[in-house]
Amino acid sequence: MAKRKAKAKTKPKPKAKAKPRPKPKAKPKAKAKPKATPMAPNPPTVNPHICSNFSAPAGTAIQWVGIPPSGCVLTQEPGGPWPFNIGPPINLPAPSTVTIKIGLPPGTTYCFLASCCEKLVCITIL
Repeated sequence: MAKRKAKAKTKPKPKAKAKPRPKPKAKPKAKAKPKATPMAPNPPTVNPHICSNFSAPAGTAIQWVGIPPSGCVLTQEPGGPWPFNIGPPINLPAPSTVTIKIGLPPGTTYCFLASCCEKLVCITIL
């Protein structure tokens, strides 16, 4: 009988060392969004006579008084800017409440034509 050769013990292969994983980069924090300034639920209201000049801040509601029964049409002064949120034209008495545009610079005067008035009507932004 032949002797069997003893199997040589194989050395276990050394395990590969784990490569160090790079630390995950911190995600940049979201920039805080500027909070929108909430508008007042009911803007302030002024009640000027339809043919009278007046002053009011931007965003103010205008409730005209003295509108004749036949009505009144507000139109843009030729070449002039329009200071209201609707129109031109604006046919009064409906709507009788109009708002001054937001963002108009204080100290600026805007004039418009009113068909029921003899002269230009002007509004100065406060």
